[in-house]
Amino acid sequence: MKTALILTLLAMVWQNAEPASNPGAAVDLNRKIVRNGGAADPEITFAPSITPEEASRETGETKQMLQAAEANLKIVLERQPDAGRRDVIAEVRNYLNQARQSLDSGDIERAHKLAVKASVLTNDMVRH
Repeated sequence: MKTALILTLLAMVWQNAEPASNPGAAVDLNRKIVRNGGAADPEITFAPSITPEEASRETGETKQMLQAAEANLKIVLERQPDAGRRDVIAEVRNYLNQARQSLDSGDIERAHKLAVKASVLTNDMVRH
């Protein structure tokens, strides 16, 4: 009886099957499981989330923000920043590098978001 129960449990694990109502019953080890009834995978089409005109406008804005952030960063560096500001400067440089990489790879939305972050941080550092 123990052997039959062990074989039944092993068969359930191998087949990812639900437990049988009668654990001592024979299990068909040749049974095939077809996920989702054998339905074909649905077709997925990826559409750009922004129009070409929006992409062009956003690319221009992103490049302007990157230039402004770099100019602000130069101003901040001329002030001999303390250790706390140097950490923020490193973070800004990281955002700027990632934004440039995103622009180069065509991920305009990500580049724009990173440029906004860099711009906000450098604007704040220049003001204070």
